[in-house]
Amino acid sequence: MLINLIDKVFLNNGYESVEFEHKYEEFVARLFKPKNTENKAEFYLVIEGQNASHQQADLILSVWADDLYSKIRQDPIIDRVFAKNCTMIICWPDLAITNKQVFQIEEDRYNFKKNVISYSAAELMDLEAKDIDFTIVKINELIGEGDGRFFQKFKEKSATLKNYYSLLLKIIIKIPFVVYVHDPKRLFDLDASLVSGLTVDERTLYEFALGVDDNIVDEELMMQFLGRVN
Repeated sequence: MLINLIDKVFLNNGYESVEFEHKYEEFVARLFKPKNTENKAEFYLVIEGQNASHQQADLILSVWADDLYSKIRQDPIIDRVFAKNCTMIICWPDLAITNKQVFQIEEDRYNFKKNVISYSAAELMDLEAKDIDFTIVKINELIGEGDGRFFQKFKEKSATLKNYYSLLLKIIIKIPFVVYVHDPKRLFDLDASLVSGLTVDERTLYEFALGVDDNIVDEELMMQFLGRVN
């Protein structure tokens, strides 16, 4: 189940699990809160169907989300911050949920902000095979493999590519604190690249433009420009 990998994302990035009980056998639910509550206050409720189906996807909105919210709020060990700051992460096989259902769930902000991570069996198996600890550092390393070639390949075939890379990008998009940090060593100098392609006359004009005072009036700018060409 994808939720087992998502556990690692939370537990290896400053979060801890909070025990709570619910009556449903149809899904697994886990609650996480930050270990250091001084700088963070958000809770995350992660759920995944045991035998997920389209009918159960509908139950998330009609029954389960509200019921889970009520149960967690009534638990005396849960911080009152939970009521105002909790995101629900729904892990669901893409064969058991439609795009319309994903849209309906994510557009509904009642009680929880809701994000759906839909996935295929091939994506999950491929990501599990990577066997990493899912710290943000390791996730970034995996995303940055190939000096951008993997991402380019994903962009070109995003509609058909179903592997660890596509699922990893979904995790980054759907879990707010998981961010991709660009490695500046891998970024080329855009200015230098543009300037190198200019002709001699174009480069002269470029250098003139860089030296113009931001507060200069139009008439003075024109005089300086004409003086330069004369």
